[in-house]
Amino acid sequence: NFGTILGGRSLTAKSGLGGSLDTVDYYRFDVGPVAGPFALWEGSRSVTISLTELNADADIEILDSNGNSVGSSRKAGTSSESLTLNLVNGRNYYVKVTPFNGALTDYRLTISAR
Repeated sequence: NFGTILGGRSLTAKSGLGGSLDTVDYYRFDVGPVAGPFALWEGSRSVTISLTELNADADIEILDSNGNSVGSSRKAGTSSESLTLNLVNGRNYYVKVTPFNGALTDYRLTISAR
């Protein structure tokens, strides 16, 4: 659980996955307002999700709280994955990290909001 991502902030995790025992990683995060005395929860926020430092192919998909896909990045090889979405403030989302064909890979996942 990444917790709440606020405007102007980033959260990062370094991990690895793949093989027969670790086939998918999930990260939960909530979208929050811009930090400050006049923070508002209404509306949406631009959120960028990046998967970098890959040594094998892996993909990312963003799911809403009902498990519906709201976006994905599926580049071939060790190219970094990244996507920017407008996500609704006050809601929780999940990042699904999946290795291609069970590949073993380390990675760095970063979630940032504007």
